[in-house]
Amino acid sequence: MTEPSPPPGQQRTLRAGDLDVELTAPATTPRGVVVLVPGLLATSRFFRVDADAGKSLARLLLEDLNFVVVHFDPRGVGRNRDRRRAPIDFASRVADLRLVVDATCGAFPRLPLSLLGHSFGGTTIYGLLASGESRPRAVVTVGSPARFVPRPPPWDRLFSAGTCKLLRATATGDWIDLPAFSYLQNKIFTGRGNWPWLPLWAIRLGYALTTRSRLMASVNVRAPKVASIAFHASPDPTERDYSARELRAMLSAPTLERESAHLLQQLLTWGQAGGAIALPDSRSLVAAAASCATPVLVALSSADELVLPDEAAAWDGPASVAVDVGACGHGGYFFKPAPRAMLLAHVEAFLGEHG
Repeated sequence: MTEPSPPPGQQRTLRAGDLDVELTAPATTPRGVVVLVPGLLATSRFFRVDADAGKSLARLLLEDLNFVVVHFDPRGVGRNRDRRRAPIDFASRVADLRLVVDATCGAFPRLPLSLLGHSFGGTTIYGLLASGESRPRAVVTVGSPARFVPRPPPWDRLFSAGTCKLLRATATGDWIDLPAFSYLQNKIFTGRGNWPWLPLWAIRLGYALTTRSRLMASVNVRAPKVASIAFHASPDPTERDYSARELRAMLSAPTLERESAHLLQQLLTWGQAGGAIALPDSRSLVAAAASCATPVLVALSSADELVLPDEAAAWDGPASVAVDVGACGHGGYFFKPAPRAMLLAHVEAFLGEHG
């Protein structure tokens, strides 16, 4: 049975299997539905943080483009934090996204469905398409790997036995949180702003202070010591992904939380084994892309150090188009003014044509 749409501008919780998803209707007649899929260590709140340059992605889709926006927190994270399944891996993440698509299509059978994912959220969408899902009218991925490729130093340390060991040592149960992830990064890399000898308790304190203090957020942005790779901060203001206000908003929302250690270990194993990402007993995402007829906008950045351009552009289907939105780090797609403006222009045009 089709569930009633919420009144214009109102929010409602939709059940997708045992998961809760939140949907918001625009103030006018909706033109379609967009499911937002966050990346690793992220909640759906990542898409709801306003940038200094303007509205959040969620608000733009809702208020300016008149889409029903569906917010999805992965299992074990955000509003689905208590919906645990052990272990959580790529296949279960794809299966959960299918539940969300099922519920969304059931609630809005007459509206075209689009999916938009950032980072591993886009990779999860690739997995869904690779499994034969054909209901989405359009897909947008932002900085999302379809495979892994060799990295230059010091990034070559990422797919190593040492990183796998550090991950196991840092995990609490089957989970690793953002401070622990930053601790892992600082131990692996000795690049811009990193202090490899910082203990985990100091990193946790730094995050706590950043959440509460704009001054500490400013320090973390201007002279990054805790998580320079995650936040792509730099002494040069033109190279920073986030302002102090944006960083504080993201950490206090909270937009960044925790991730399944099992899933992270799976990603590291794929990188060590040659880079192919695939569902169990299935062809790789790259091979699946070759026969995928769903229109996909692949947004990437030549300056993204976390997901390299070749990794994002590897999803190369007959209806796919790759666009480089300019120099930004992994989160700057939504916050750094010039790349953000270019990305939003491409998203609006693409959804206007296909969504």
